[in-house]
Amino acid sequence: MTYDIDKKKLEDFQKLINYNFNNTNTLKESLTHSSARKKKGSDLERLEFLGDRVLGLVISEFLFLNYPKLEEGELSEKFSFLVQKKICAEVSHKISIERFLILGKSERKSNDDIKDSILADTIEAIIGAIFIDGNYREAKNFTLFLWGDFLNEREINEITPSPKNLLQEFLQSKKINAPKYKVLKVQGKDHNPQFTVAVKVDGYKDILGYGSSKKEAETCAANNFLEKINHE
Repeated sequence: MTYDIDKKKLEDFQKLINYNFNNTNTLKESLTHSSARKKKGSDLERLEFLGDRVLGLVISEFLFLNYPKLEEGELSEKFSFLVQKKICAEVSHKISIERFLILGKSERKSNDDIKDSILADTIEAIIGAIFIDGNYREAKNFTLFLWGDFLNEREINEITPSPKNLLQEFLQSKKINAPKYKVLKVQGKDHNPQFTVAVKVDGYKDILGYGSSKKEAETCAANNFLEKINHE
């Protein structure tokens, strides 16, 4: 069975995001999760791929133009924070994306049960859809609208280095070799994988981390390592 979204909902969503699609099929593709499709593979993954790159460009441009005194390393730290899946999922609630998602029964138990990874991927797909249907300016306006609460000066200044970078700096200060990250296993379905990663540091026991992506699991492992040594 393939789930669908009615015309009224599509119209409501376009009003909510302040953008009218020339081709509403592109919008539907961006809102349709793989669990609601008869066939594997679709334009959704392609839109998500594109949206991820457009998001990166919008945020990079914003930081570059608005924070001319920041060094490259500081820009990278703030960029990584702003484009992470957790933030993508958080901004999705600004447009109540869970009301418009087309999900299969395996994923839609209740609105509260929709995984952050699905919300984040959908936001990226919508950004890609607007870029393809319209242009970069429209996609940029949508992105800046969603990310607005995170782009004020106070929020930007409060962004701190990632756990992976903090761990790297700690090890350098102790003259210990850089950490190595190893994927131990990947579980779950293709559209919702769960990674288990070990961070390996000379002279320490391996520490595990978990996440819906390799990067997220590595960050979790680094954070767990830092918490462990801080309590020793």
